[in-house]
Amino acid sequence: MRIFAIMKIDKEYPATHSMSTAWYIVDDEGNIGIMDYNENGPVPWGIGENSTMDLVLQIEYDSDNTEVMFKLTDEQVLEILASAQKPKDESYWYDIFVKIDLQKRKRFEELCRMLEVGSNYTYCLSDTLGIYRLEAMDCFGDNGVRIKGSALDLMLEEKIILEVYNVNDYDDMNDQYDNENDMVYHTKSFENAPFFIYHQPYWTEFCQERMNIPQNPVNICQCNEDVRHRIHKVKGLFREMEHIQIAQFHPCVTHDDATMRIGSCDYALFPLPDGSNIYSLVDMSKYDFMSNQRHGHLSFTNEPTVLIVLDPKEDPYYEWKYSNDVIFKHTICLPYVSSDTKCNFESVVKDINPRVIILMDTANTVMSNVFTIDNHRVVINNKEYPVFRYDELEEYHDEIKQLALLPYRGTEHRVTYSDEEMEDLVKQGIAIEIPCRR
Repeated sequence: MRIFAIMKIDKEYPATHSMSTAWYIVDDEGNIGIMDYNENGPVPWGIGENSTMDLVLQIEYDSDNTEVMFKLTDEQVLEILASAQKPKDESYWYDIFVKIDLQKRKRFEELCRMLEVGSNYTYCLSDTLGIYRLEAMDCFGDNGVRIKGSALDLMLEEKIILEVYNVNDYDDMNDQYDNENDMVYHTKSFENAPFFIYHQPYWTEFCQERMNIPQNPVNICQCNEDVRHRIHKVKGLFREMEHIQIAQFHPCVTHDDATMRIGSCDYALFPLPDGSNIYSLVDMSKYDFMSNQRHGHLSFTNEPTVLIVLDPKEDPYYEWKYSNDVIFKHTICLPYVSSDTKCNFESVVKDINPRVIILMDTANTVMSNVFTIDNHRVVINNKEYPVFRYDELEEYHDEIKQLALLPYRGTEHRVTYSDEEMEDLVKQGIAIEIPCRR
């Protein structure tokens, strides 16, 4: 049985080491949870940078989602909001929620469009209660005085806003390591939320701990069907799971070194809630065949049906992480191919066997000199693949989406191995140990 390296007791926060983020998860009953991660991962591939507060309020950073992901019930909405106060008692009109006079809804929405910044952040949290998110700081001058005739000024003068709500601080979760008892203690400042919430401590030697059991849990049936594919599935029931190990269910990125390699796949060791350990997929290093590129391959999944060949100087992976387009969730990205790396690329394509290949601008030019591309078809390894330029994605979106949703047909990249399975593979010479880089 392998054990973890000696654990760092004191936290370190170098800028390049931070991975703090959060994302939605769903259990076997369809209940929605939020995973909150502190610094070190593990984090599933392709996750954008959000906070738990963002996800509770459904305001994902840089997302192309123009509507809230979940249609909350009034009971769920009231769980999020702190106590109400009168508009005259509110001085900080930033990232707050307001209850409006429903008879004046049309006028309120008209005034919201006057906000220079806040118009992009205003949305309806409860249609029946008339509760909206509002950001109106641009309605104040440099001296802090409300500007006469501004959108907020008119809302207050016309008595459109009836009540103002602040929000519970869902980002205020912390952890502290108890050296004497070898335990991590978790703390929070909020009392409740309509989501199950889990928190990963700084130390990856410990599993994620449940921080909240909702009174009125949000369910997947309340989610817009077009974005359900973005929610990560977890086997089991949140109400029964005090601890979770997300790396048990999804390939993850982590700041811990991978320790074992099987073929093209690298695995790191993670703890399970029952006290045992598991090896989980963290990288597919074989696909990093161009060392002169600023990045190697970029994966959203271990079963990609879409292969995107990148331009050498562009990195749209960041924006794709926030996209609701299902195509990107089935994608692996590789650096562009030259005649010098043709054999490496052919090997990767044979391994992945994608349903469709998408070429970015420079990649299309270079690839055309290496492979024959004709009538949206390219032949690689004597096999024909559908191929499209990236700027054709919108025009051929439905066709590409259908191909992306077909079953994966490449080499299996298992997500996890038990301790015992890995030991057997080492004895057979199939798995090899990776020297620690630290």
